[in-house]
Amino acid sequence: MRGIAAVSLWLFALAAPAGAYGAAATPIVMHVEGADIRLTTRYEEARTRVMLRVCEGCDAVVRLSSPAVEARFPLKGKTGPFWLTVGRVSFHGVPWLYLVKSTGSLDRILSPAESRRYALDEAGLEASIRVQSGVDRRLYLNELVKLKKAEGTFGFDAGGLRKRGDGGLEAVFRWPAGTPPGRYTIDAFAVSGGRVVGRVSRDVLVHEAGLAAWISRLAVNHGVVYGVLAVLVAMLTGLIARLVFRRMPLGSGRS
Repeated sequence: MRGIAAVSLWLFALAAPAGAYGAAATPIVMHVEGADIRLTTRYEEARTRVMLRVCEGCDAVVRLSSPAVEARFPLKGKTGPFWLTVGRVSFHGVPWLYLVKSTGSLDRILSPAESRRYALDEAGLEASIRVQSGVDRRLYLNELVKLKKAEGTFGFDAGGLRKRGDGGLEAVFRWPAGTPPGRYTIDAFAVSGGRVVGRVSRDVLVHEAGLAAWISRLAVNHGVVYGVLAVLVAMLTGLIARLVFRRMPLGSGRS
């Protein structure tokens, strides 16, 4: 029944003209395509499409994120003339995935206080991450964010939420390779006068399917069997490689 009600509300929003939204109306309506992501042994790019309707004159921001976890990264130190790994830096409250798309630059459509409150811009995200004491917080936080951006797991795309021909808004999120299974969240915000005036959320489930799911269940529920199979596969792979190389003709070494 909840799913039917959500679809009905979305269809009503599509049919309503932009001027039909009043102060008492729902300021934002969201529809998501691709809320069930299946991971298989062969990587195939997955996409999630988010479609929004916001009240007239409103901007919008949409965020795809994962739960925050603890992360550890190498700590560099100078030993003599060399920079070497001397330990690990711990970060708390780091989401594996944090992608934000908006109808315009966040510093234009949102006040700094609102961006920080909802952690919608880079400064707001950084403020929510804790770094272990005794290290240069600014330095290592900058390196963490730079690394996550390079991986494609952090991103801030001003203008990535675009207008559709019917007057609605649309954003497409591409899931990075190596996305771990879990429950992710899409949050959409209607923005007016520098403030968030409406918010809706939707969960996205990422799970393993097919052979990948079978291997995962085997590793968790039958660790010994999984270990034996892993050793046998490694031995068989090595044997096949050895036979192949033995059959390859040796070159004379002359050009």
